[in-house]
Amino acid sequence: GVYGGQWGAAPYKTHPWLPFAEAFAALLMFWPLCTAVFVWYRHGCSWSGSTAEAILSWIVVMPLSMANHLAHAAARRWVPILQKLDRTFIAIGTVIGAWAMSRDILFTLSSCVLAAAVIALMWISAPRYRDSEVLASSGVAVAILYGLLPMILFRDSWDPSFIPATVAIITGFVLFQTDCMGVWTDPAWHFTLGIYTYFCTSSAVRLDQRLSQECFG
Repeated sequence: GVYGGQWGAAPYKTHPWLPFAEAFAALLMFWPLCTAVFVWYRHGCSWSGSTAEAILSWIVVMPLSMANHLAHAAARRWVPILQKLDRTFIAIGTVIGAWAMSRDILFTLSSCVLAAAVIALMWISAPRYRDSEVLASSGVAVAILYGLLPMILFRDSWDPSFIPATVAIITGFVLFQTDCMGVWTDPAWHFTLGIYTYFCTSSAVRLDQRLSQECFG
């Protein structure tokens, strides 16, 4: 990672805008939720289909992510346990997302195994592995990218959401890992997530239209 890949880094401890930027990043966690709900509402989907489950996969991520950023704002450094909880619930969200995007048991089970491996790596592995923030974040990134595969594997035709969703999330990964925007990197990263959730939810709409005969509004 750009700061040595360890938990608890304090890259901008003395930056005057750090508290505001991190609080803004926490607030921006609602932006991906808004884009996803917009897609759900626009297509008239129910609360029982894949589209609603795709929204749920984001909702489970929000509380610990927001706590992580607010703690960074208050302490002026990352708080290791909240960083790990943030990554843990992102991993859990990828499992929900895998089911929402595929409705396939085997694919979801494989996502579950991947998420469990990442979580175990963070919490109960040897110190050289569990102390590596960059290793855990990379594992979560792999789980997220794996969750895009249903757009290829479980659709009857080419899914136009695949490329923009992939570009958005990879752009976010690059921003996150390179920290190229300094103290504003986290808000920029969360902005790209709103684009990612928009297209992921749009893909889930296509699945609902085929499997559940809904979301035609």
